[in-house]
This record gives sequence, C-alpha cells and structure tokens, in this order.
Amino acid sequence: VSYQTAIDGIVAFQCALRKIKARKELMERRQLKWALDFKEKERAATRIQAIYLGYMCRIKYANLTNSVIMCQGEVRRTIAKKRLSDLRHSKREWAATKIRANYLGYIARIDYFITISDVIAIQCAVRKKIARVELGELRRIQQVEEDSAATKIRSAYLGYVVRMDYVIAISSVILCQSMVRRM
Repeated sequence: VSYQTAIDGIVAFQCALRKIKARKELMERRQLKWALDFKEKERAATRIQAIYLGYMCRIKYANLTNSVIMCQGEVRRTIAKKRLSDLRHSKREWAATKIRANYLGYIARIDYFITISDVIAIQCAVRKKIARVELGELRRIQQVEEDSAATKIRSAYLGYVVRMDYVIAISSVILCQSMVRRM
C-alpha cells in the first residue's frame, strides 16, 4: 500500500471521523437547540398554562364567591324572615297577652264590684234584720215601760179617786154627823 493510499485512507478516515463528529455535534446542537427550544416552549407553555389556570382559577373563584354570596344572601334572608316571623309572633303573643290581661282584669273588676254589691246587699239585709230585732225589743221594752207607766198612772189615778171618794165620804160623814149633832 502506498503512502498516498495510506494518506488518502487516513484523510478519508479523518473526513469520515470529522463527518461523524460534525454530525454528532450537529445532532448535539440540534438536540441542544431542540432542548433549548423545548425548554423555552415548555416555559412558554408552562407560562401559558399558569396564566390560563390563573385565569380559570380567578373565574372559578369569582363564580364560587358569587355562589357563596348568593348562598349567604339566601341564608341571611331566611334568617331575617325567621327573625321577622318570630318578632311578629312575639308581638302577637305580647298583644294577645296584653288583651288577655286586660280582659281578665276587667272580669276581675266586674267580679269584685258584683261581690262588693252582694256584700253590701247582705250587710244591708243583716243590718235590717238586726234593726228589726232591736226595734222589736225596743218596742217590747217601750210597751213594758208604757204598761208600767200606765199602771203607775192608773194606780195613782185610782189612788186619787179612792182618796177623793174617801175625802168625800168622810166629808159627807162629818157633814152628816154635824147635822145630826145640830139637830
């Protein structure tokens, strides 16, 4: 083999080696570029995903917040209605209690006045009975006193009449005696 052939072989071998190395470097550069492009695209995609996910999360959050606000509004409205109903019910109960208390007070006053008038009527009847009994006793006592006075007056009058008859009889006897003596 000749020197030239060896050199041509070596050059061809170097050329092939350089070609392989160049291809390898090209491949590495392409892979590196592809990797850089991929990383850049991946970053861009990640950024796009992040922006999109952030946007979607904000929309979901806004929808969720609106839903929560609507639910809170409904719950607050329900609670307010319940409180209003309870307040109206308690006002109705209070009013009913007041009406009942006033009615029972009225009934109690009427019963009191009826009882007082009954007591007064009974007291009047008892006092009339006691007065009648006392009047009867006073009349009896008065009758006894009148009878006693009449008896005294009668006995005094009878005593007077008897004395007067006695005096007249004595006077007549004395007159008769004196006439008989004069004769």
